[in-house]
Amino acid sequence: MKVGIMQGRLSKAPLGKDLDWFPFDNWEKEFIHAREIGFNYIELVIDRYESKYNPLLTNEGKKKLLELSIKYSININYVCYNSIIEKSILLDSTINEIKKRISDFSELKIRNLILPLFGCSEINKSNISKVSNQIKEIYYFAKNKNIKLLLESDLPFNKQKKFLDFHLRELNIGIVYDIGNASSQKHNVLEEFYSGREYIKHIHIKDKNLKKENVNLGEGIVDFKKIIPCLKKFKNINLTLETDRGQNPKITQKNNIIFLKKLLQE
Repeated sequence: MKVGIMQGRLSKAPLGKDLDWFPFDNWEKEFIHAREIGFNYIELVIDRYESKYNPLLTNEGKKKLLELSIKYSININYVCYNSIIEKSILLDSTINEIKKRISDFSELKIRNLILPLFGCSEINKSNISKVSNQIKEIYYFAKNKNIKLLLESDLPFNKQKKFLDFHLRELNIGIVYDIGNASSQKHNVLEEFYSGREYIKHIHIKDKNLKKENVNLGEGIVDFKKIIPCLKKFKNINLTLETDRGQNPKITQKNNIIFLKKLLQE
């Protein structure tokens, strides 16, 4: 089990910017900080508004990503495709763009693509068949590039499983489980872990308060002391901290990883 950090969470954001702000002037330094703090990997992001500074969008940036990954021994095996929150996965133009990016990811030896089905790409009764068909098209293209597809959704977990079982049954697609979001929505996280062990292939770690705001691990509503022992029973699963930056992101994330690794070692 390896622990990573979401790209952008090791950089201080300008006042008023949300968690999806891309660290245009600091993303390279995040590799240094990740190594110093003890992370195994950085989960890269195609940010919601596709910042022109995002290295995944330029040839020079992709080359630099690979150099930094090798230099600091920080893996870049995951990409979270957040731009589909703003640009619907139902659009063929979005699918074509994702395919182009998958070819780029393959060159970087990235092996996991996360599709967050929120916002404009949220699943509902009226679009479920169309979304399924679009995901199938992405899946087969990614499979040919040796990239695994993972889905993240705020649907109740049983509905996520049914979606895979009935609409994508023949495909090897996994679920990304967000502990903070699930706890905030009052899901029974332990029950969902036990019932969904064969579906859950990646974990996003965060903590939230009663106002559903991101807080430091251990300071919110997530019962990590009960959840972590269950997590340790999963095989070949990695944990990405999708935590708040705090006033000093390096100190915040260092405290978070210390908190998490202590529980993992107990």
